[in-house]
Amino acid sequence: MYLSNLKVLEGEALENLIKATNHHSWQFKTFARRMLDEELRDEDQRQRIDSLSMRMDTKDLQYLRKKSNSMRALVISGGGSKGAFAGGVAQYLIQEGVRLMTYL
Repeated sequence: MYLSNLKVLEGEALENLIKATNHHSWQFKTFARRMLDEELRDEDQRQRIDSLSMRMDTKDLQYLRKKSNSMRALVISGGGSKGAFAGGVAQYLIQEGVRLMTYL
């Protein structure tokens, strides 16, 4: 998205975006969630969002918590060649510094 490329969302605007992910209008809520997803891909923005979330209401953070947990998990299932391949992917991600939780 255009605003994500400019990296202009900070402070109150970022807080309002987080609150909008729980808006009663589904169209607006969907737009806000897509925009927040874009922001969460940038590590600097993720850190800003994490610090903002410390001082926000729990009800406003419902989507953010769900999204943050799902984006940081890697599930490896199965054995044999599929398990070996998945293990290689996990090792690569860890070496690249990607933060994740692994469930085996």
